[in-house]
Amino acid sequence: MKERFKEAKLVYLTTFDEEANKRHRPMTNYNEDPYNTMWFPTFKRTRKVEHILKNPEVLVTVASEKVGEFYEIDGEAELASDDDVKEKWTWWLLSWLPDEELNYRMTSDAPLSNRAIINVHPKSARIVVQP
Repeated sequence: MKERFKEAKLVYLTTFDEEANKRHRPMTNYNEDPYNTMWFPTFKRTRKVEHILKNPEVLVTVASEKVGEFYEIDGEAELASDDDVKEKWTWWLLSWLPDEELNYRMTSDAPLSNRAIINVHPKSARIVVQP
């Protein structure tokens, strides 16, 4: 699972709404180790952040090497500190848009009012076979 996770450019983050319904979202994967804290950049005013604040239990899912089979990681999510957000958002943004370093609005000096980092602390993992 570790190698497949490291290679995956896309994973799914599942949160749970007030009625415990699953909500799946594709997330760009910058993480290399599914056994340690994972992080995902996002915005504060999103449904996934609302869900996490009410229920921190999440799932991170990545396709396995076999068709119809997935790795599913149970975890607990939290929002990162402002310092962590500032550091990681800058890195994330510049990895996508390296020319934006000159653009003040996109650098680490810009306001963080709506930026967030979701940290996911893994608890367990399993293989799920699609029916």
